[in-house]
Amino acid sequence: MSPDPIRVALDVSCALDQPRTGVGYATVYQVRALAQLKTGFDWHLFATRSRHAAAGIPELDGLLPDLRLIPFAGRIKRIAWSHVNWPPVEWFCGECQIAHGLFHLLPAARHASRVVTVHDLSFMRYPEMHTGDTVRQHRAMLRYAVEHADAIVTISTSTREELEKFFNVNPQRVYTIPLGIDTTEFQGDLDKTRLSRLRQELELPGAYVIYLGTLEPRKNVAGLVEAYAALRHRLDPCPKLLMVGKKGWMFEPVFEAIKRLRIEEHVLHAGHLDREDAVTLLRDAVACAYPSFYEGFGLPVLEAMAAGTPVVASNATALPEVAGDAALLVDPADKEALTDAMERLVTDEALREQLKERGRARAQELSWASSAGHLADLYRQLAI
Repeated sequence: MSPDPIRVALDVSCALDQPRTGVGYATVYQVRALAQLKTGFDWHLFATRSRHAAAGIPELDGLLPDLRLIPFAGRIKRIAWSHVNWPPVEWFCGECQIAHGLFHLLPAARHASRVVTVHDLSFMRYPEMHTGDTVRQHRAMLRYAVEHADAIVTISTSTREELEKFFNVNPQRVYTIPLGIDTTEFQGDLDKTRLSRLRQELELPGAYVIYLGTLEPRKNVAGLVEAYAALRHRLDPCPKLLMVGKKGWMFEPVFEAIKRLRIEEHVLHAGHLDREDAVTLLRDAVACAYPSFYEGFGLPVLEAMAAGTPVVASNATALPEVAGDAALLVDPADKEALTDAMERLVTDEALREQLKERGRARAQELSWASSAGHLADLYRQLAI
């Protein structure tokens, strides 16, 4: 007779945020991989939904029980869970053995073992690159989680080291489980009709270098614009720079730099695009530039490598850990080095082919199935 399945409650609130961020996409893909574990677990999804959040997660339809939406604001939940351990997840999901918050907030629970995933600590390393409210919220959430969690999951060794540096955490309760990639999303024939439409809409006739991510200070997009302007003085013709992502906090310096450098005709901001459009443009780019000052993982770098798009990224925090030898890595504060690296990628076809091959191989090493398997092992350990 097989043992009863382990009942696991997963807080997937971050996957409902609109537009969806990297953390939201990571949550969707990781939970979808967990759903493929057909035996041994009984999954229960719940989320708080703000006024502008999505009403559900289409990617999980048919794979898991219906998502339970909790009718109170996320801010109230953060305060209540991080101060008084109330209301418990059992109110929404029934009795469970594991309660897992997939983005920094430890769920309240009566009896379940409590788990939290920590994605990054940029708000500790670079508080000036976040709003004061963001810094206060995440510090409070992680202080509480470090004190009360039965297990803390970090998505990279770099994030684990940061957590141990900034918080007095027992390392025996910390588990590093990397994120992953679904390589099938980046395979097959490129959708030429979709690509043609996007190029027409964006007025993008020729080659381009792509940046994927929110426009915010820690992503160093203004520095990328400066380096790209220098590239234009070196190369004729020069690919355009395409930025794909929403405008975040303090995005203005990016567009101020574009205007000051008089490259408005050569830098395009597509804003937030749906997943298929973003992947299509990523696969068609001559190179991907991701010179972030800080990343807890750096999922766009792994996505670019899976897409066969050569990458130049920063040598900071988790990015070398993710990229391995499959990308050009530079000091994010060294604009000349970034310009040099972009020039090499644009002009050296042999180098691009080498990085494409290495990148695809690296992407095969980091799968969502592996990530979900390690999480399942942790749940089994806690449920004993």
